Amino acid sequence: MEALSCTHLPIEPHPYTLIEALSMLSKGNPLIVDALSEGIILYKTSELMVLEEKYRELVRRGLKKSSVSVILPEDSAD
Repeated sequence: MEALSCTHLPIEPHPYTLIEALSMLSKGNPLIVDALSEGIILYKTSELMVLEEKYRELVRRGLKKSSVSVILPEDSAD
């Protein structure tokens, strides 16, 4: 985060633990869904790969974005 203090780029870092991010994703949190579907990856870790796989699984099962929210698959009660 300190490294971002010397840049004027429009970057919005949101640091979450893997457990927090997985929970947010399973609840259809628009912030995490948008980050995974539209964000630009600057640094990839094994934790991000786990999160990306969960996102791809939910998309395969029917996760969609409407104009105002995230629509979870009917069977998303994980």
